[in-house]
Amino acid sequence: METKHDRLLGLGILTVASLSLAVSVFGCKLWTGTPATEFRLASYNIKQDDGQETTPGRTWAERLPKIRQIACDYSFDIVGFQEVVREYQLDGLKKAFPEFGFIGSGRDAGQKGEGAFIMYRKSMFDLLKDGAFMLGEDPDGWGRKGWDAMCPRVCNWGLFRQKATGRKFLFFNTHLDHMGKVARVKEMELVIARAKAMSEEGTLAFLTGDMNVPVTAAAIKTAETYFDNAFKVTQTPRRGPDRSWNNWEVEAKRSRGALIDYIFLSRRPDLVQVKDLAVLDDRYDGFYPSDHFPLVATIDMK
Repeated sequence: METKHDRLLGLGILTVASLSLAVSVFGCKLWTGTPATEFRLASYNIKQDDGQETTPGRTWAERLPKIRQIACDYSFDIVGFQEVVREYQLDGLKKAFPEFGFIGSGRDAGQKGEGAFIMYRKSMFDLLKDGAFMLGEDPDGWGRKGWDAMCPRVCNWGLFRQKATGRKFLFFNTHLDHMGKVARVKEMELVIARAKAMSEEGTLAFLTGDMNVPVTAAAIKTAETYFDNAFKVTQTPRRGPDRSWNNWEVEAKRSRGALIDYIFLSRRPDLVQVKDLAVLDDRYDGFYPSDHFPLVATIDMK
């Protein structure tokens, strides 16, 4: 029978040396066998829940421990979460991950409601600054939809410093609209414009998110005018299924080929590289923790 140890080795994320040097911090593995310039960056749509879900295996009370387990099993260091309902799910995440800090705002009026929050390991990163903006014609108009979007959309960001190296980087996390074709391109253009305006000389930038479209779509091509797509620049082949939206389907049907979640990074291979990248389809008690699979990449800021 395949063990978790075997799966980690098969994904190519961990080396034998680093496995032997794993230590536990509040029950969450912190890997110490990699160079100080490396960390693990993830993107994870955890499926919004306002407390009304009652389907067995899909309730927030059942899913939250599994979300923690997958984050700990694969040693997430910094994560862009999407579909987090601030009033219901955020407190649970904070309690489940006491060794991490959280930043972000919801997309509704008053910066409430569902949002794309960022979680970071406090022992590894210093938070220097953070903020949020709406993806619309009025970036300060909380709760307002932009262009032909079906829903209001928000982008949260943080400026971090990696403690081990002193390197600064920007981290953007968002969730593009699922219906508006014009909106998705305009939303991505706005994120790029903000990244350009906020970047200082030598400051790297990362972007995570559920972009709701495949790699051939216009919004992704727009992103690739400024960012590198981790799917395309990973030094080892991507591991895992060819879908990141699973629609709760163990046997892929409607969700087959739906690889719609992404990690982007500054186009500076002299300063930053993606060592490996995996789509994680772990099941616990026969269920997935979300209707999306998380992405995790080993990042090396040389």
